[in-house]
Amino acid sequence: MSRGKQLFVFVAVTLAFLLIAKSPAWQRLENKGFDLLINLTAPIEQQLPIIIVGIDDVSLQSMQQRWPWPRSVHADLINVLKREGAAVIAFDIIFDQPGVASEDAALAAAIEQAGNVTLAARKTKQESYYGTLWSRQDPLPLLLDAGAAAGLADIDFDADFVVREFPEGEDMLWRVILRQLQARLGDVELDFSPRNNRLIRFLGEDHSFIYVSYYQALEPEKYLPQGIFEDTLVLVGRDSIGSADIGSAQVDTFATPMTLQTGRLTPGVEIHATLVENAFFDSSIQRASYGLVALLIVIVTLICWFGVVGRTPLRSLFLTVLLLLCAAATGVLSFYLFSLYVPFFILLLAPLLIYGGNTVIAYLKERRHRQLMRSHFSLYVPEQIVEELSADPGSLRFGGAQRDITVLFADLAGFTTAAEKLPPEDVARLLNEYFEELSEIIFRHNGTLDKFIGDEVMAFWGAPTDDTEHALHAVKASAEMLASMDKIKTRLHDAGFPFLSMKIGVHSGEALVGNFGSTRRFSYTALGDTVNLASRLVGANKRYHTDILLSAKTAALLEDQFELKSLGLTPIRGKDAEIELFTLEHSKT
Repeated sequence: MSRGKQLFVFVAVTLAFLLIAKSPAWQRLENKGFDLLINLTAPIEQQLPIIIVGIDDVSLQSMQQRWPWPRSVHADLINVLKREGAAVIAFDIIFDQPGVASEDAALAAAIEQAGNVTLAARKTKQESYYGTLWSRQDPLPLLLDAGAAAGLADIDFDADFVVREFPEGEDMLWRVILRQLQARLGDVELDFSPRNNRLIRFLGEDHSFIYVSYYQALEPEKYLPQGIFEDTLVLVGRDSIGSADIGSAQVDTFATPMTLQTGRLTPGVEIHATLVENAFFDSSIQRASYGLVALLIVIVTLICWFGVVGRTPLRSLFLTVLLLLCAAATGVLSFYLFSLYVPFFILLLAPLLIYGGNTVIAYLKERRHRQLMRSHFSLYVPEQIVEELSADPGSLRFGGAQRDITVLFADLAGFTTAAEKLPPEDVARLLNEYFEELSEIIFRHNGTLDKFIGDEVMAFWGAPTDDTEHALHAVKASAEMLASMDKIKTRLHDAGFPFLSMKIGVHSGEALVGNFGSTRRFSYTALGDTVNLASRLVGANKRYHTDILLSAKTAALLEDQFELKSLGLTPIRGKDAEIELFTLEHSKT
């Protein structure tokens, strides 16, 4: 692939990851990563003195009154908590509708006397033909005039109904509570500035804060340790999902990141306690900006692209595993050390997809290479050798290697002269039959068919796969070729050729064997002095009136499996020293 194409593909892949990270579906998946980290870092011990007074099933039974309770009951609770020294009293209950006048008055009087009460408000949405109308439900003006502060207690959840986002707004309940707490403490500086992409750090599963039952809080001297409410922030809210008497309390529970592990929901009042704790100690989690995530994606993709694509499988796997560990460590450490949530699933996806894509492409290339190799070598070697090469394609590469082989040349003496007198199409047909016969013999003895040169055939043994008996197999093939000559020359004679004879030369030694040529055109062949000498032995048959000549090197490798006749030393063109030659008389096997 050219550099221009590589750059184009890299940019396209990077943009794809950036778009995936921005998509709502992927962000929902990344939210699960946040849930995982929340669970890994929990539990966290409560630090701020917060006590939740729960309107629970036991309290409903003890009070022996149906919900909603008379407001004088809440007035009694405020009076008790004020007497016990509570710093701030907050109700996660909406007192927006008038009740019995005397009861409302009792509650207002208690609020005015306490001077530290916060009540919940909420927003409601109404859909109409003209659009969406938002309205705010505040506590009764009577209660606000008595000095109660009001804050929005709305809790938002994500598309999977899990509460994660830290609600912002000047009039949120948690912020109003903190203002009252700051006023009581005096010397505490709190940061109320709004932030974007803030997430809630949950302390643990539901009921991670100190809970007491409502009926116990009404009589602390009877049920609770002395001074339990001294200088504490008391939040009053519903903590019941089992009693029908509590009415809307059944929906005042929410799924949190811990729900997946525990299977339980968390009361809304505890979520408000968590918000106050987070804001007081500035312990909430900041979600990394998209710009930072995009930068990390580009870095990871860049490392993957140049470290994985086109590399060896082992190196690609090592770098991919290393990047996966680094991505996971980035998510965990930034969360644990800096309270920063870096969506890390996308950082895991990039190495996995690039490695997977690189592996698939490498496999397809390898498969195509094997198919090409099979189609190429099936013309030269037997099928079983093709199978061996397919199993180990690395044994073949462009270029050559020194191998010990035995080379065979076979030629029809006088064929060229006789062929000039026959029609070309007859010559081509007869040559094809002749080559077909010799090819079958060569393959039957596990030889490699190198080439046809006119009516001459070149083959060798010992490559591309190792053959410790290459000389024996070559000579056996020579003997079978000579035996088949009677059939071949008969067919040639019937076509108008004179009776021809086959001349064979066989020599063993080292040769350079491999794929030679250019990237556009190459062939698998053998080169070197061994090949040249085998070729010259074919012509030397004329001098000795023989059909086959073997060099001394080949004869020495046969281990007496053939009866050979020595023809003595003879000079060979191109060789300084004379060479001992042998001819084949017959096989001993």
